[in-house]
Amino acid sequence: DTRMLQPSAEALADMSLDTARAGIERQVFDRLDHMEIIVAQDFDMLGKALAPRAKAQRLCMEEGDSSVEEEAAKLRQRAQEALEEGLWRFLGSVASKQESNKEKADAEPPLLRPFESAYAQGCGAGSGLLNQQTRHRHIHLCDPDKRAYAIVGGGAPNCWGVFGEGHAEFAESSNFRWDFDKRRPELTTHRAYPFLCLLMLKDVLSCRLNGTLRERMGLAYSVTFELSSFSLVQGGWFQARVSSQPDKINEALEAAKRVITEVARKPINTLEVASSRQHLQRKHQNDMHSNDYWLSLLSNLQSDASNKDITCIRDIEALLQKLGPADVQNAWRSLLTSEDQLFTAVGTQGPNSN
Repeated sequence: DTRMLQPSAEALADMSLDTARAGIERQVFDRLDHMEIIVAQDFDMLGKALAPRAKAQRLCMEEGDSSVEEEAAKLRQRAQEALEEGLWRFLGSVASKQESNKEKADAEPPLLRPFESAYAQGCGAGSGLLNQQTRHRHIHLCDPDKRAYAIVGGGAPNCWGVFGEGHAEFAESSNFRWDFDKRRPELTTHRAYPFLCLLMLKDVLSCRLNGTLRERMGLAYSVTFELSSFSLVQGGWFQARVSSQPDKINEALEAAKRVITEVARKPINTLEVASSRQHLQRKHQNDMHSNDYWLSLLSNLQSDASNKDITCIRDIEALLQKLGPADVQNAWRSLLTSEDQLFTAVGTQGPNSN
């Protein structure tokens, strides 16, 4: 199954610059209506190479009709305008969608197809479920070294709590609601509420998986739990990834499945939420000094297709303080975690397939 393999040397050698460029442009041109540009920059330092204050002092001595502060402000403003002009000039150099489509009318389809929701094919309410063969994959690679890797995953909402096709019908049939607690409407109806609940759930499940598979059972070298956390795409998925030895990988996979599914029987507790809250708050405060983090916070803020607004940035710390075990437990109910909804994959490497 090529979805579990890295590109081979032959496939990379066959790829030309024109093929790579066509693939990237196809992704860009199909989404021009939703494109936004975000600049994270210390604007007080913008144009530092021009030495605005020193240059302003020289201009003031030459002209004598304005203060140093006024001239420095003007130079900073010009630097900002030059940055904006450069961005628009770059965008203007990109060919129009019509021209691009005309040039690539005979282009081959992309090697990797977009994600298609398996739940839309058979996991929705009132429809037949996918069979075990469809939901499990195994691949073995012959190699002198022995390694094993396993993934267990399933459907999840996007970062704003929006479900994909099939998953939405299932959530409705199971009476799932984000605003389940009518006593706290200011919290459960906040736009960032699903995002932070899912973020805390990811943290809690990561701790449970590591505590069970690594520390208590000794079945895995490493365990991670991830959410796709799409912003504009409806729906998504979760994945628990396990690295182990070939002779332990199946046991580790089953243990990971139990940890994920047994949250219903072993509810998330106050201590887990408090630990996760402390970790997420500390991470948020540290990351506030990073331009990359600011870019992620500001992305899609101006998009009509996103549920994001300024409160999703402003209220993060306040909302984290208000989240409790019931909120995170309810977020777990938004995942598709029953035995007939999970997808698993195992990859092994060794001298033989036994």
